[in-house]
Amino acid sequence: MYAPVNHKLSLTGDGTAYYKSDLFAQIEALHGHPFTMETTYIGLYGTCSFLPKFEPGTFYETHETGYSLQLGVGQTCRYFLLYPRLPKPTRARH
Repeated sequence: MYAPVNHKLSLTGDGTAYYKSDLFAQIEALHGHPFTMETTYIGLYGTCSFLPKFEPGTFYETHETGYSLQLGVGQTCRYFLLYPRLPKPTRARH
């Protein structure tokens, strides 16, 4: 049986967000710095009500060098996610 994990959102001195838990506290103690996530993409999420020629219940994805686009088609709404690649990996908040 696993003990519950106590999550807490924290900020580093430069404003980088990270989650602390018992596990992350162990990582911090081992490596000497807080656990932070690194990202290589930034995303734009949105919805729209109608797109012709897209079948409900279908998930579409396409990509090109430097970006990806995903589209989920429901019965009444469409959801999209466009995420371009950042010039370099970062731990900064956007």
